[in-house]
Amino acid sequence: AARAPDAAALRCGAQQRKLYVQQAQQARETLGSVLDGGVYGSEGAYYGLVGQCFTIKSGVFTYKACPYGNATQSEIRKKTKEWDAGLHEILVGQWEGLGVDESGTHLMKFGGGEMCGDTPRSLTVRVSCGGNVFGDNEILSEKEPTTCQYVMEMRSPAACDAAALAAANLDANGEPLASVESEAAEEDEVVWHDEL
Repeated sequence: AARAPDAAALRCGAQQRKLYVQQAQQARETLGSVLDGGVYGSEGAYYGLVGQCFTIKSGVFTYKACPYGNATQSEIRKKTKEWDAGLHEILVGQWEGLGVDESGTHLMKFGGGEMCGDTPRSLTVRVSCGGNVFGDNEILSEKEPTTCQYVMEMRSPAACDAAALAAANLDANGEPLASVESEAAEEDEVVWHDEL
């Protein structure tokens, strides 16, 4: 499981997401309906990831996921009968789109990669809310739970939508929401102190 983001990471993610949404709005003014239809997620927040690629090294392999592009697995190999020396790159999958699972986690799907026996390779990127002072997106881990079916955990401001922030009990700015219980407790304290 991916490590849970701390309050600062959630706050940074919420703030950075606002910039992503502004980028999408500016692009919509220029490109029009090209950005409609939810292709770039809620409020177009994933539009900011177009043209970017994110990598992680896992064992001898380097994995690269490019939203709205391709995902690859590469390895530096020595010359053998089967391979020339140098970088050997395999297509893990081509962009299939965004989704959300039953728990509300954002998903980026890549499918139709190079064959692995009788099965085409594929990648699912599970995206959680978070960021840092640089607004960076970050691949946190890579696993292969089933042969040639890869799963990555990623943190991105793009995933800091209202549902993700509410689940963490935060407002749109990433600040803690005052709970009804804590407000009631504060009122009780005021009444108790008034009786002194």
